[in-house]
Amino acid sequence: MLARKNLLEDRARFLVALAGITFAVCLVTIQTGIYNGFVKSSGIIIDDSSADVWLSSKEMLNVEIAFPMPYGALRAVRKLHSVASAEALIIRAAIWRNGENAIEPIRVVGVDPDGALFASKNISRADALKLKAPDTAIVDAANLKALGITGVGGHGTIDNRDVRIVALTHGTQPIISATFVFTSLESAKVYLSPPTLKGEPPPPRVSLKDRDLISYVLVKMRRYMDPALMKQLLEGTIPNSQGYTAAEMAQHTRSYWLGRTGVGFILSLGALVGIFVGMVVVGQILYTSVSEHIKEYGTLKAMGASDWLFYRLIAMQAVIIAATGFIAGTVLCLWLAWWTSTHRNTLILITPVTALEVFAVTLAMCTIAGLFAIHRVTSVDPAIVFKA
Repeated sequence: MLARKNLLEDRARFLVALAGITFAVCLVTIQTGIYNGFVKSSGIIIDDSSADVWLSSKEMLNVEIAFPMPYGALRAVRKLHSVASAEALIIRAAIWRNGENAIEPIRVVGVDPDGALFASKNISRADALKLKAPDTAIVDAANLKALGITGVGGHGTIDNRDVRIVALTHGTQPIISATFVFTSLESAKVYLSPPTLKGEPPPPRVSLKDRDLISYVLVKMRRYMDPALMKQLLEGTIPNSQGYTAAEMAQHTRSYWLGRTGVGFILSLGALVGIFVGMVVVGQILYTSVSEHIKEYGTLKAMGASDWLFYRLIAMQAVIIAATGFIAGTVLCLWLAWWTSTHRNTLILITPVTALEVFAVTLAMCTIAGLFAIHRVTSVDPAIVFKA
């Protein structure tokens, strides 16, 4: 009761403390949520796939950057008795031009429209079959503005070849990657062929041959097969190849982005700034509150109150500020996460575990900040009560 009274005695000061903690909670939560969303989205096309093993060349940085392998590897893999099904996948960089001749870097993702291993949960079977038509593609709805189109039926060009958007997806675009453009293997082969001069006809659209280049072979094992043995069998069948389970492939990709870029460091730095700001604000508010009531604390000490009473009093004030600021900050962050996901295609992933972690950090932050005030109280001279 006394802790609450001291806090609420000056409403303006309490609101300042609440605003500071809310800001700190928002900064820590948003940075953590962006970090979680970044980690999840960087491997989203792997998570959505139902392949047991991804076979690539040995020279592979992450799922978007790998040395190509021949399409003939797919035929060799399909001949193995332990393979239930296998599909080719192409992921290569290209340039998109819209009707106003503006360019946009993209990733052409060539898939088998009849396949099932790379069927993203956000791309329906009916939409995938539309890719059988020449010069068609599917893009994420969040990328329409970047591509300079308005929706289904929009047009652009890749290597001077007209591309028509036949369907839209949602939640298939990694945060940090170039725009994904999903198309068939045959169309991808044409789009990724050596560039032609403007005005020259692009190469014809034909089926892939053994010497054509792909990025991966996705493999579905038979139930009795062990993943480790399957990888060994595949690597022994296809020279200069490396097998990854889906979990290993996702981890390899996420480790690349976190370990070889500064993304993780920058987001962590932002969270630390939030913690520092919160500690400064709370520490200043609690210290000022103690200073204004120093004679009351001196009276309690003169009456024989132990230091534990003051510890509990200051700690309770810190807990009240932490809980109130956490609730306000979390509500605001959840709204921001919904808005950015809906309107900006940026995944801010705030899970219950994240919320508990942020609450623990907020509580620790406010408690540590209260140590300055506790020191002021425990060191007060009871004789101050008798001074004018």
